[in-house]
Amino acid sequence: TPEPVISWFLNGYSVQNDAAIEAIENKIYFRRVEKRHAGNLQIFASNIVNTVYKSISVRVFPLSSNLDEAPSTAYSHPKHSHHRKLQNNKKSHKLMPPSKPVITRLNDDTVVVRWNIPNNISLPIRFFKVQYAEIGPANHKHNYSDEGLNWNTANTDISPNIMAYDITGLKPDYLYKFRVFAVYANDDSKKSPNSKRFHLKKMDFDMKNPLPVCPITYVKTINHTAMEIYWQCPQFTESIDGFYINYMPATQAGDDYMKATVEGNSTTKYTINYLQPDTSYDIKLQSFNSTLASEFSPVMKGRTAVNSSLPNHAKKSTAEKNSTDSNLYIAIGCATLLGILVVIAVVAFFMCSKWKKQKTAGNKQASEHQIQPDAESKGRSNGCTITGNKITITSNPLADAENKNPNVMEMRNLANNNVRHQEPSTPSDSSPSPGDHHNDSKKSLGAEEAAPTGSNYV
Repeated sequence: TPEPVISWFLNGYSVQNDAAIEAIENKIYFRRVEKRHAGNLQIFASNIVNTVYKSISVRVFPLSSNLDEAPSTAYSHPKHSHHRKLQNNKKSHKLMPPSKPVITRLNDDTVVVRWNIPNNISLPIRFFKVQYAEIGPANHKHNYSDEGLNWNTANTDISPNIMAYDITGLKPDYLYKFRVFAVYANDDSKKSPNSKRFHLKKMDFDMKNPLPVCPITYVKTINHTAMEIYWQCPQFTESIDGFYINYMPATQAGDDYMKATVEGNSTTKYTINYLQPDTSYDIKLQSFNSTLASEFSPVMKGRTAVNSSLPNHAKKSTAEKNSTDSNLYIAIGCATLLGILVVIAVVAFFMCSKWKKQKTAGNKQASEHQIQPDAESKGRSNGCTITGNKITITSNPLADAENKNPNVMEMRNLANNNVRHQEPSTPSDSSPSPGDHHNDSKKSLGAEEAAPTGSNYV
């Protein structure tokens, strides 16, 4: 992969313009430490493939004045001076615990744990851990002891810039205690004093939350790691101790909001730091007091700025990535639409084929219901019954001999059928003349010679 370009930022600003700081690749040197160097230190590594970053919290403490005045005695008493330096170093690295946590109810099974840290700690804090212990039912008459409590630890490592955390899955109408651990850069830790007993009261179903919901009115982008939140509260009569600002990246799934605490009921704006560059956030707000917190305000969107100090190719890579994501969404949408159209076309094809088959079957069935000669019964033609269904027409073989007319056609065997099925006639009608007898003999003779048995010929 291409070698990354390294960039350093202190409190959102590049260290290149700071004469007291020297940044060489992945190393940074503070040649002269000042109080303004305290804050959030970030390192960015970027190439044409991706951009990654890491941040730490930097705290600055003034050196003891005794250490500056010690050199005169250090040379005359080197061993004693060395012992004093060790004592000063130990004193300058004294670990300070977080303050006693304050608890606020969020709902029937969730509380917010808040704490602070002193300003004179000597080592940076890596993260916080929150523990809680269940004491027992609040309405129980038993006198509980705080000794031998079974402490549970929340799994999340809380960032050093966050000093509020939600504990969920608690039992309503139970008593709890809480405490906070600060884990320092040397992997040592200090725990806070235990909180007071907290009664997690169950709110009645029909009871309305009395605290006001303060909607966020505006989100202002400060730089690539900070945004300023503005809100406005309606008129209220309940006392308010402060506000919780809940925020998380908009692309992150779940409900794992980070929380910033704003003290004071008259505050209407707050700056959130330590954010990711060029990232959209979901932000919502709650008011709170010592007993409970309000409902959430509607979610407001905010976005941090693009890191302007990144190399051009890194910016181009980010833009290309965003463009690629957009094209991917378009391609997925088109593919989905195409698939739907294909399904519709296939269904329409099968329905059309089925309709054609039904139509063909209907026509065939209709043709079968047309009048056909019955094989079992005998057909009738001109009042005469025909024994068969097949009628063959041939030339009269006797036409040349008798009639001299080759166009005369003769229905053979029909006369016999007519005679066979003819009703009995009267004697006067049935007396043939000699001439008729002579012609009938000829016709009979022709029929016997040319007509096969079982066929009708015309």
